[in-house]
Amino acid sequence: MNYRLGPLGFMALPGLARESGTTGNHGLLDQQAALRWVRANIGAFGGDPRNVTVFGESAGGHSVCMQLISPAARGLFDKAISQSGGCVGTPLGPVAREKAYGTGRRFADSLGCNDRRTVVACLRGKPADRFVGDFAGMFGRNLDWTPVIDGRVIREPAAPAIRAGRYQKVPLIIGSNGNEGRLFTAFGYHLQKLRRAQAGDLDEAIRLSAPGAADAMRAAYPPASADNADLALSDFTTDGLFACPALFTAQGAAANAGQRVYRYEFADPRPPLSGLDPLMPLGDYHASELFYLFRTVQNLPPLPGLNPDQQRLSRQMLSYWTAFARTGDPNTSGTPVWPALTSGTSPTQRLTSQGTGPFGTFARDHHCDLWAALPD
Repeated sequence: MNYRLGPLGFMALPGLARESGTTGNHGLLDQQAALRWVRANIGAFGGDPRNVTVFGESAGGHSVCMQLISPAARGLFDKAISQSGGCVGTPLGPVAREKAYGTGRRFADSLGCNDRRTVVACLRGKPADRFVGDFAGMFGRNLDWTPVIDGRVIREPAAPAIRAGRYQKVPLIIGSNGNEGRLFTAFGYHLQKLRRAQAGDLDEAIRLSAPGAADAMRAAYPPASADNADLALSDFTTDGLFACPALFTAQGAAANAGQRVYRYEFADPRPPLSGLDPLMPLGDYHASELFYLFRTVQNLPPLPGLNPDQQRLSRQMLSYWTAFARTGDPNTSGTPVWPALTSGTSPTQRLTSQGTGPFGTFARDHHCDLWAALPD
């Protein structure tokens, strides 16, 4: 589904809130409109309006989390899959309304709309191309356009909502990739800055994300040298923004009665395009699982094909995803057993061409005890 991005989808201003009772979440409202359309019309296409699965990856996976906790989305879908969405503890929010207002006002000021009384009308008088942002910052930790706690579409952050059971308890698949952060290091440093990440860059990331645990974080993520912190920073990003938030979300949901949760880690070591960065092997980088679920990605040139073992993994993943969409359980007779989480166990299904199955060291592998000790 399409939805409005950037300031067109997530700009919050008091004037917009007075008009409609909500602000900063029109991108999420677009998604809800699409889901209502599916409920009303999918039967004409042979679909079952009583059996709708919503799934997304990256910001799309985070959008799935936002729809889970949004009261306005209640009843619009029956199952959910969040791939590399983070859900909690990410720069994707949701952010407090006053913080979002500050971002919206700064953007309005940049377009010459400085009068608070007429700012909404002023912005509506600007051409649409002025709202198309520069995405150079998308591989950093400070993202401007995120969902907002507006009291209507989103009432609270994901972590307390899920822990307290204030969300849609539909069957859930949630997971991450083993080396999510390497793509962000490759783009944010090797491509944009034409250099490796340095120890100072890692220290700055720790200062921003975990200031109260700086010494422990530095011990857990030691750089190879002062001028080469590529892997350390990548692991820090993987664990803090993707792996541990996904784990905490899954554990919080599984603690609620009647909730069915399945966790995964995509861990294929050499997916397509993983050798493109000459400074660092990308491994199972952010979004690399999409090649296995879709076999291609739009607008990319022809890609090297999956080898026979990777093709087997692709078939397993497609079987898991479609079986889950059909029944709420990814397991079928032709795939390795994928155990559900319970309130006392946290199995993770490792998805790899070298052999798929559950393992129990995910939290230790990703230093999630350190991340769990940080405040929400």
